[in-house]
Amino acid sequence: MPDRTEPVETWISHSSRAGPRGKYIRIWIIALILTGLTVLVHISSPSTIHQSEGQWIENINLHITQDVFRVRPLTTNIVRFLATHIGLTYRSAFFGLQFLLFFLLCPALYFYFNQLGYNHRFSAIGMIIFALSLPVFLAHFEPIFTWSDFWLYLMVPLSLGLAIRHKFILAALAMACALVARETAAFFIPILCAIIYRQKNGGPGESILVCLLTLALFLGGRILLVGFYFPHPEYGYQFNFDGALRTSDSIFSFIVSLGFIWVIGFYQLFQKPEVNFRYANLIRFGAVLTAIGCILSTYFYGHFRESRLFLPPAIFLVPLVLSYLNIRGSHIKELFRRYNKWINSVILITLLAISILIARLLFPKFEYRAWHDGNWIYMGIHISLMIIFLIVELTRRQLQAADK
Repeated sequence: MPDRTEPVETWISHSSRAGPRGKYIRIWIIALILTGLTVLVHISSPSTIHQSEGQWIENINLHITQDVFRVRPLTTNIVRFLATHIGLTYRSAFFGLQFLLFFLLCPALYFYFNQLGYNHRFSAIGMIIFALSLPVFLAHFEPIFTWSDFWLYLMVPLSLGLAIRHKFILAALAMACALVARETAAFFIPILCAIIYRQKNGGPGESILVCLLTLALFLGGRILLVGFYFPHPEYGYQFNFDGALRTSDSIFSFIVSLGFIWVIGFYQLFQKPEVNFRYANLIRFGAVLTAIGCILSTYFYGHFRESRLFLPPAIFLVPLVLSYLNIRGSHIKELFRRYNKWINSVILITLLAISILIARLLFPKFEYRAWHDGNWIYMGIHISLMIIFLIVELTRRQLQAADK
């Protein structure tokens, strides 16, 4: 069914045209600031950036030889090229590439949200929310590295945004690149085809052709870089909940991967929309499809304690969070207007402190993660945001009941 979009609101830009150049300059500046912050946090904290060059040679060899890694060739081959021909160390080549991809995914996300119909401010907010999620901002804190995931975070939003702009060949190329990097990008192909189908107002021919082109480019790239090799799956479900500490790590990783985005996104998913954005129904379907796909694939073939494996649904859940912020924005502002800024600051600091204490009580130990304080702080931030969400909803319902 077509999405019905309400009359123009201040939060929606129905034009898919790019805004003034100044807006995009500001987005690149924000991307640069966010990149600088994540670099600073990685350098000043116990992340994998501090491993020795010897350890990084082992990491590269692992990704060259182990079946499950060597079928994802983009990062490995680029790092090897930079180390062999440019003279960089493996560590500097890897992190140089990763932080460059972090920098580029920010404007790609902005472009995608903007194509969905969000104005400059909300597109920028969505970009920041995604970039600050733990699997992105603290990507290299986990012992099992975020190796090829950044390609997916960059290429999938770019592909969907290009499809909305009728750039179907480029959209297929971007999605194929995401597939070569990580085969879980396949969860997004139905949404890409549906967007193209909607753009053509009927016949499925063009969407089928783009799907076939995407798969052909993917297979060609995979065979060119890896050869005729497809690994057997490695089952991980017995590993994920083996003992109390492993179970605690798995639950922590699942929650903290998206945190409040899980809660607000799925809450908004099942609410009757007050204002629809472009392709709203497809985004809702995509959120359910990718969430189910990522959870099941991680349960059977991955490790729950790797929070990065749960991030792809955020590409669809963040737009739903933006919808919620639009609908409840005035009520959130009204809550904070009840007190002056100093009282609000004390309340928020107290709430965060209590939330961090709750996180420490719920997850006192970690089998997998080294930066315990950072884990508790990140979980505390998400708990605080979930509590604020509950307060907003409870007070909203009370006000509505009082009005009746």
